[in-house]
This record gives sequence, C-alpha cells and structure tokens, in this order.
Amino acid sequence: MDGIESLCDHLPGPATTAKLCKEEVEKILPVAMSFITGVVKPAQVCKIIGLCGSCDKQDKMLSYFFNEALQASVTSKNVQPTTQCSFCIFLIKTLEDLLPKERTEAAVIKLLEEICHILPPTYRDQCEAVIGKFSKSVLDAILSYATPQTICALIHLCKGQEAAILDPCTLATYRCRDMKTALRCGTVFYCQRFAWKSLEYNTL
Repeated sequence: MDGIESLCDHLPGPATTAKLCKEEVEKILPVAMSFITGVVKPAQVCKIIGLCGSCDKQDKMLSYFFNEALQASVTSKNVQPTTQCSFCIFLIKTLEDLLPKERTEAAVIKLLEEICHILPPTYRDQCEAVIGKFSKSVLDAILSYATPQTICALIHLCKGQEAAILDPCTLATYRCRDMKTALRCGTVFYCQRFAWKSLEYNTL
C-alpha cells in the first residue's frame, strides 16, 4: 500500500490532492484486493500484473475474465442472458481465444481437457459439467467456426434467435454427411481432411 500511496505524492495540483488520493487508496484498495482474491488466486493476480513468472494460457484467460466482468458491469442495465447462458458463452469464447489459428481436432480436444483447470476454482464444477455433457457437440461446433452464441444455443444452454437461424452447413455432422452436401456447403476439402475416413467417394 505504501508504494501506491507514494504515487499520490506525484499527482499535480495542491497538497490536498495527494492527501485525498491517499485517503481513497486506504479506503478502496483493501476492498478491491478482497474482491479480486475472492475471484482468482493471489498467485494468478501476481502473474497478470507482471510480478510473477508468466503462464500464457492463464494470463490470456484471466485477462479475458476481467474484461468480461468489466463489460458486464457496464451493460448491466440491458437485458442479460441467464447465468448458465452467460457462463457457456464465456467458456466458449475462452476456448476460442486460447486455440491456435488453425483449429485442429487434436488442439480442440487438448484444450477441452485443460480448460476447466485454467478457470478460477469457483467455476470448475460448472465447467466440468458442461464439457463432460457436451464435449462432442462443442468439438464439432468449434471446428465448424460457429459463434459462441450459436454453440450455446445448439447445446440448449442459451435461448434465442441463434437456434432458429442456425445454418446446417455450420455443423460438421451435416456438412460432411456425403459428397453432395459437402459440395453444397463448400466444405469438400474440410471433410476430406478432417471428417471422412476414406477418400473414395462417388461424385455426383
């Protein structure tokens, strides 16, 4: 706290500005620290602010977590989705942010296995329940580049227009069911590379 208070001395203006700054730091900082450490481990906070060794995935996920929390507080006057839906969208966005540019089945499976251990402990049970129940559907949808909202509507954790306007070509199970469908969806290369076991298919 002394380090932060010493920053108050460098503020421009009269001496009362520095005094007011120090009073606010003493009043608000303990509350802020209590809130932050209630959500994430102190070691993770240290990593985010650059005081400890870094772990890329956790840094990325936690930065995203704080941005989402901030955005939620700003838009709280709007109609919010259910807690289950919000968590699902947060989880899928986090998965997508941590994936490499080229999404492969192996990369998605590996991340699905790790993601719940990256999240703060308070979210692990909920994460494991979602991943355990819907991992195959989530895997197909992520490989199909479906939006988080569409994925969460698809697995019935969100309600909304996404489910009604879902293009069947966004689902690997549909677009790769045969050569005709793959041609209609424009996904022949994808299906040959990732979905079909054999490349011996009859043309139209």
